[in-house]
Amino acid sequence: MKKAVMKIECPFCRGKAIVSYFTKKIPNFGNVLFTTIQCKECKLKISDVMQLDVKEPKAFVAEIKNEEDLKTKVIRASSGTIKLKEFGIEIEPGPLADGFYTNVEGVLDRCEARLKAVLNSPISQAQYKNAKKIFQKIKAAKQGKVKFTIEILDPFGNSALIGKNVKERQLTKKEIAELKTDIIVFETKRKKK
Repeated sequence: MKKAVMKIECPFCRGKAIVSYFTKKIPNFGNVLFTTIQCKECKLKISDVMQLDVKEPKAFVAEIKNEEDLKTKVIRASSGTIKLKEFGIEIEPGPLADGFYTNVEGVLDRCEARLKAVLNSPISQAQYKNAKKIFQKIKAAKQGKVKFTIEILDPFGNSALIGKNVKERQLTKKEIAELKTDIIVFETKRKKK
């Protein structure tokens, strides 16, 4: 696993940014490109994971019943949507969506960090109570005390769950159309001479 680095102009502040990338073969998934852009001037950090082999639009679901299931691997490309329905959480693609390679516990850690930020922000009493309730439920889930389902859907097939309880299926056309991809398509027309 050799890491390559190059300097570019930061897409936000036009300062100097560093792009680092490497490939890795992940068992049961294939060759993956990991990319990170970091700017020391504006503190921009964007990470992504991209499947190098051609994949079909996929959905992966895993039931998490105990602490061992928390070790299920999660590969989330910036085009992937993660759903934790029992917590009312959806992680969707966006302009600064990160791709990552972690496990289910790592996803819960990310959710906990976001909820801490919400709890420390000016929100209504009802929103605070709801966020606190979800935060406590996530803490219990990390201890294997709460059963839940994790689902990841990716119209480009760049995301996956890898583990013994994982079920995989093709996404339907309707599901693909409903997923947020945050990709902008520009239509270009040539000028007639």
